[in-house]
Amino acid sequence: MGITQAKTKRWSLIALVLLISLTAGTLLFAAPEVQARVNLITGVVTDPAGNLPPAGSRVILVSPDGTTHGEAAVDPATGAFDLGPVVSGNYILQAWPPFGAGLTPSLPQFISMVGLPIDLGDVPLTEPQITGTVYEPDGLTPADSLVHLFLGDEHYQSTLAIDGEIQIGGLISGTYG
Repeated sequence: MGITQAKTKRWSLIALVLLISLTAGTLLFAAPEVQARVNLITGVVTDPAGNLPPAGSRVILVSPDGTTHGEAAVDPATGAFDLGPVVSGNYILQAWPPFGAGLTPSLPQFISMVGLPIDLGDVPLTEPQITGTVYEPDGLTPADSLVHLFLGDEHYQSTLAIDGEIQIGGLISGTYG
């Protein structure tokens, strides 16, 4: 083999090693960015009439067993939120108004995250579906308490009753206890 052939072979080998290194580096450093962008949940929270939600609204992402997997503030100027990155799986997302806003959570949004971004569009908060007053055992004095709502045998929602007043909403059809 001549000197020219040896140099050509050496440069070809160097070029191949550089190409492999650059490709591996690109994949190594691009993968987390792609993962974060892909596993993102976005949407816009509104009030029941489609207007901006009350300041302090937030969205919460839970798994079907009730484990929280993320929470995000809602932009008060636009109603927009983004949540992620989210691991692939099945989730339930609800928008929640701040306490005392006179509104109740959105209907649950059932999500199957499979590695693609999800835009839920509008996620409207709801008007209260159940209202009432919780009293002390004397039946006269309003009581602060935590009210638990069950759908069948499963815990569905918990709501604070301040000065005895409760407002519950964001309920799917069913029999509650």
